[in-house]
Amino acid sequence: MAATRAADHDIAHRETLMQRSRGPESAYDYNRAAELFHYCIAELAGNSLFPEIFDLIRGLRRQAESLFQNRSARCMRVLGQQHQHIFDTIAAGNEAGADRATRPHRKFAANAIHVKP
Repeated sequence: MAATRAADHDIAHRETLMQRSRGPESAYDYNRAAELFHYCIAELAGNSLFPEIFDLIRGLRRQAESLFQNRSARCMRVLGQQHQHIFDTIAAGNEAGADRATRPHRKFAANAIHVKP
């Protein structure tokens, strides 16, 4: 849905957020950039329930920050590349492509923190 709802200013803002997840200096920086990127995509998709759920998840993530601080540089690079692909499909207005791009991202992210998707 984000792909069909995105206006030019939405795309520009999300691109900035996505770029921050492509070259973080630390796991902390990556986590904050990824957090904002995911939140803004859900917001753009018009998912009214997701931002509320995301706020709860964000609180839990911060409590378990040690899980996310141990991400390798390779892991952050792959996740950043996946963010780029998701962003590109949204920016192109390709709803089906965006949906396809999120599937391996969710699976990879779940595996990175050892959670079943």
